[in-house]
Amino acid sequence: MNTAFKALDLTYVYSNPVFSSRSQEESQRHLCKELNEHTLRWNSGKADTALYSIGVKQLKLMILRYGPAVEITPRPFDDFSLVQLPLRGRSIIESDGDKTSIGPGEVAIVSPQRNIRLAWSENCEQLILRVPHALAHIAAAHTSSISGVGLKPMRLPPISLLNGKQSTLWCRLLQSFVDQVSPESGEGAISCHPAWVDYLETGLVVFLMTQLYGQHVAANLASRATESNDIVGDRGHQPNHPNEDPLSAAKRYVLSRLSAPISLEDLARAAGISTRSLHTRCTNEFGVGPMTWLRDIRLDVARQRLRQGGARSNVTNVAMAAGFGHFGRFSAYYEERFGELPRATLAEHQRRTAQASDST
Repeated sequence: MNTAFKALDLTYVYSNPVFSSRSQEESQRHLCKELNEHTLRWNSGKADTALYSIGVKQLKLMILRYGPAVEITPRPFDDFSLVQLPLRGRSIIESDGDKTSIGPGEVAIVSPQRNIRLAWSENCEQLILRVPHALAHIAAAHTSSISGVGLKPMRLPPISLLNGKQSTLWCRLLQSFVDQVSPESGEGAISCHPAWVDYLETGLVVFLMTQLYGQHVAANLASRATESNDIVGDRGHQPNHPNEDPLSAAKRYVLSRLSAPISLEDLARAAGISTRSLHTRCTNEFGVGPMTWLRDIRLDVARQRLRQGGARSNVTNVAMAAGFGHFGRFSAYYEERFGELPRATLAEHQRRTAQASDST
């Protein structure tokens, strides 16, 4: 763990509580207002939610905790990104087919385009910086005017991670930012000149942009270097059926072992292409990543079976047969996709079956 993270002094942030609550409903209501619209699923344990926040001009720095482990499904961010740094506990982030886990001292920049899900461990507490995309454009113009080497605001990946050195520098920059915008007295007056505040805010964003730009360039170089390998790989692992489309081959594979665990690598192998090529094809064809597409296939099968079920059909059995071991998540995904709970689909089928029986 980097020493800069261990040395973080966030007293000023903790001195600005926004709210605290032991009510799950109240917590979600407040957080939807302060952060973004989202659904929240709580694991066992009583809520112990607290939010602390300092906002200067365009940036907003927050510390958030829930208490028990939670699963958060926000609406994709339209005009901002979040920089997340766990202070304790761990967080799993899934967005647009990408998935990662971060712990204390690790920094993730989250900018989902289509979907996002976060799972926080028990007693997880995170430092979160909300970065408006408008500020990125200001920062890009600033780099051009100062150095003559402009940075174009790029479309960020859904999840970006800073490496160890970058994370250390980020913690130091954050500490400097907090120290300089904290009031000299208890009256809430910012201790530095407004022009310096603008500079500090822009500097934080320029740092992120330069680090991500470097990753972006490296990724493009790596992509070009391995492009021929991908083509060979695509040809070297053809689907079992001649001339079969890779996505059709992958779907056939899923349907053949619906209830079994299937990884991204399994899907790519069945399709006969690389994982990157599979992600590109799924995104272009369905607008979602491969693992979300896999989940949608399972949901479609579950819906079909619920619509065909008899009086003895059971939602739990259908979910398990379709590969869902967590029934709460199954119901939530099902409702999101079809606009109704699985038990409603089954009940409607049973009602129609009963009516048809009565009419005869």
